[in-house]
Amino acid sequence: ESVTLTGAALVRYIYQAIKLKREGAGDHMSTLGNFTNCYVYFGSVNMPACKRAISLHTESHAPKFAAVVQKDVECHGLQEKCIVHCSRRTGYKALLSLLQEAGIANDFSVADLSLLADFNAKQNNRGQRYIC
Repeated sequence: ESVTLTGAALVRYIYQAIKLKREGAGDHMSTLGNFTNCYVYFGSVNMPACKRAISLHTESHAPKFAAVVQKDVECHGLQEKCIVHCSRRTGYKALLSLLQEAGIANDFSVADLSLLADFNAKQNNRGQRYIC
């Protein structure tokens, strides 16, 4: 499913594209890829101001993540398990935080890689404990 960048995420992406072009950076597409998921570079998402902005304004600051969270909530409503893959370099911590917030609001649990065995366990075959 396609998601259009808007708001702060779009502004930041354009700003970074112009900055990289001016500096003549080597592999600018891999660097710009970090800004398609989140309006800040992946290393900044744990800063309190960035974390708060992403949490409060997800639609404009992390539109792709907002779509992922919405799909996960839909899966929960259909009583389906879902798997989301996100690299640490493209906002993993921000997405995990948003999914956990949605889990609290919608009464489902989120498993990260440290809980992979629990997610795949036979007792969780329909997402009884971990939906995502």
